[in-house]
Amino acid sequence: MLDRPGAALAVLAFALIAGACGGSGTTDLAADATGQELSLEFGSCLSGVDDMAPSQEHLAAATAWTNVAQIVQRDSNDEESGRAKILDVSGGTAEYLVHPSYWPGIDWGLANDGEVWLARGPESSEGGSVWYAVVVTPDRRVFFPGDCSNRLLYQPLRTTYGRRLNEVIIASLGQTGPDLAETLELET
Repeated sequence: MLDRPGAALAVLAFALIAGACGGSGTTDLAADATGQELSLEFGSCLSGVDDMAPSQEHLAAATAWTNVAQIVQRDSNDEESGRAKILDVSGGTAEYLVHPSYWPGIDWGLANDGEVWLARGPESSEGGSVWYAVVVTPDRRVFFPGDCSNRLLYQPLRTTYGRRLNEVIIASLGQTGPDLAETLELET
């Protein structure tokens, strides 16, 4: 029996996320869903991981970006990261190692005419892993797909930027180094 307020909601959210992550990667959320709804759908914690730098610093560590036009090839399953060949909006290709928790949000973004951005970070550049992903909806709302990204990225950034969250994150896309840190309003 659940005895904490909100625990039933958490269990329901977990069940929805687990279904989305383990299934076909589709959801009933419409293209005009809020960033918070999308963050909960595609960024809930399934692993309990929380060993990440503070959210702004984590974002500021991006070293390269790919603005995804299409997934050309995806070699992954529901449990292990797999290689993906990505066609970017300029016509180039990039390969990434993608954790399966990213796919439902990426798939949703592409299916709903959103922008999907993949960032590489300092620790991932050699292995080609996704450092984090950002999806921008057609009405310019952002969310971060991936395991625990709601708790570790979206919620803290929403607290930091408030109503400016979408504006700040969208402005940061594609930036690296001091420009990115400045856009994220970090002291350098």
